[in-house]
Amino acid sequence: MEQPPPPTINIGNISPGSAIAGSAKPVNVTVTGSYFPRDAVVMVNGNRVATQRQSDSILKITLGPRDMASAGSARIKVVSSSQPDQLWSRELPFTLQPSPEPTESFIYSGRIGNQAVIGFKDGKRPKVVSVGDSLNGAVLWKIVAINERQVEMLDTRNDIRKTISLTPKSTT
Repeated sequence: MEQPPPPTINIGNISPGSAIAGSAKPVNVTVTGSYFPRDAVVMVNGNRVATQRQSDSILKITLGPRDMASAGSARIKVVSSSQPDQLWSRELPFTLQPSPEPTESFIYSGRIGNQAVIGFKDGKRPKVVSVGDSLNGAVLWKIVAINERQVEMLDTRNDIRKTISLTPKSTT
């Protein structure tokens, strides 16, 4: 079996090297390296993305929500637009971390009118919250909606909505 030729473009670094999967906020990524041809483009998981050439060694891209939909690893590489089979780089991973879950910190234990009673897994005293209130957990969570089955919360750092379900009372 014949070995493929070595990459002709060098990627040195991707910054940032990770993002939170599911975020609605775009992430600006800088790709640094050497031997970037004038027509260099960045590929993410095999798809060309709009690339801004800053210099012979710096390219910038923006990853949108569709590019970061699920947790895992995206593959980033640089190719020549006109000669992708001859001028290319190795792939580097871009990590898409799972978003925090409100259930890591909180338990929805019931309602009082249009307010929810939120318990804390670390044993702190439960808190009564209304739509618009915020709670500190792994991130700052804003209460978006409350109903008899769940509380919808917004991860304010990553702009991701999550829910916690009502914890039924035990019958022991």
